Amino acid sequence: FRSSLCSFMIHAQTAGEKTIRFPAPTDVYDCYENRLVGKAVSEIRVPLPKYGTGLYFHGNLNDYLKA
Repeated sequence: FRSSLCSFMIHAQTAGEKTIRFPAPTDVYDCYENRLVGKAVSEIRVPLPKYGTGLYFHGNLNDYLKA
């Protein structure tokens, strides 16, 4: 995966769904699972296990895929 392009990471101390809100609509891509989470979204909800970590890109998805 292109870790240098991933823009944020979340680490969970407890298991469950985590909500991430963005100030403006954006594309979100899961860098660990190599999958699109959403296009032009203002919020995402991701399930994480206890002590799980997620690594994500947010911005223009085409910029991430071209790199």
